[in-house]
Amino acid sequence: MLYHRAFGRDLDTLVVAVIDNRRPMLSLMRAMLAAIGTGRVETYESPTEAIDAMAKTVPDLVIAAASMQPLAGPALVRAMRRSSSGPLSLVPAMIMSARAKPALVEEALKAGAHQVLVLPISASTLFRRLDWLINDDRPFELKGEH
Repeated sequence: MLYHRAFGRDLDTLVVAVIDNRRPMLSLMRAMLAAIGTGRVETYESPTEAIDAMAKTVPDLVIAAASMQPLAGPALVRAMRRSSSGPLSLVPAMIMSARAKPALVEEALKAGAHQVLVLPISASTLFRRLDWLINDDRPFELKGEH
């Protein structure tokens, strides 16, 4: 059985990639992830740069903004889920948005995201979401080429 890349990992060993066009949000997420004890945090302002970098150095978790250019969060997750993405296809993803309307949640989950984080988010809520994720023992399935 396949499991996502973060399953069973200790929080302090997780390598997290945060992708957002807004530099202040990257700084905020880096600080919160450090405060709750995650391992290394890589930040990217460009989703296309992130995909290229993550193909070379695969993270354990991706947290991406819903609204980015030229590749929105759900589109980035779809690109990750392609079987041609190799190990990146097994990396769990969370989409973050201040406007998490039902249509966005549905789009993100259909793209292959594990969760949608509603902003603003507290460090304690982020910790609970990460704790759930690393203990989520559901088998991971890749279906087609998303």
